[in-house]
Amino acid sequence: MKVNTRIRGCLSITSPEFAAIYPLDPALPIGASLTATCTVSSELGLEARTLYWTLNSKRLPSENYTVLNRTALTVSLQRLNGSRQQSGDNLVCHSADGHILAGSCVYVGMPPEKPVNLSCWSRNTKDLTCRWMPGGNGESFLRTKYTLKYKLRWYGHEKECEDYNLGEPYSCYIPRDLALFTPYEIWVEASNQLGAAGSDVTILDVLDVASLIHRARATGERALTLSPPRLWKQGQTAVKFTAIVQADSGTVDSAATSLMKTACIVTPLLVTV
Repeated sequence: MKVNTRIRGCLSITSPEFAAIYPLDPALPIGASLTATCTVSSELGLEARTLYWTLNSKRLPSENYTVLNRTALTVSLQRLNGSRQQSGDNLVCHSADGHILAGSCVYVGMPPEKPVNLSCWSRNTKDLTCRWMPGGNGESFLRTKYTLKYKLRWYGHEKECEDYNLGEPYSCYIPRDLALFTPYEIWVEASNQLGAAGSDVTILDVLDVASLIHRARATGERALTLSPPRLWKQGQTAVKFTAIVQADSGTVDSAATSLMKTACIVTPLLVTV
């Protein structure tokens, strides 16, 4: 493979019996320095002084090289910028004729910051959908993995959400096996090669974030929507409120009249933390 052949993504290439790069696939913070060593087998009949390095298919200047011995050549990289691709930058050792001897993925970036704006809701009191946002620029250079975790508040075992295929990033769907009338602790963990961070823990009851029709069926309540709906604003968040009337409190009409005359307790359809 010639030097002018571009490698899409990053691919580690190592074969200790022929050639290898050390360290292999390092993860470094932005601004760090790296010295990598390419070692070739004496059986190849190659000398280190004839080898050269490329980074993302661009040849690195020879003044950055150091010949350690007949079969080992180093390259020094100073004050590294963030990786150009989340799969890592390609650092490759070549023979004089351009063939690839070994390759390493170099990951340069920042550890993730804690996810924010975690919110959850239920369509039928049996499922739960949660969304969140990244906490900063931690995933700008490195691929970040997000894991939604949850447990019953006082005695449950920690579980992980498994369905992240909702067609949009930063979301997960729990389809079944949720308890009612017991609060859950829910949080998101973000991780990459440089570290991990967890969001604040959100405490919620599935009934509190369920759609009103299914909530009424589960609890025996009647759902009454005020028209026009009232909005409560806190900062930049607007939450729609709908009144819940107990089934034994009289007819919906009389309850509506009472609600229009007096203050009522309202319950949000969506709880956002």
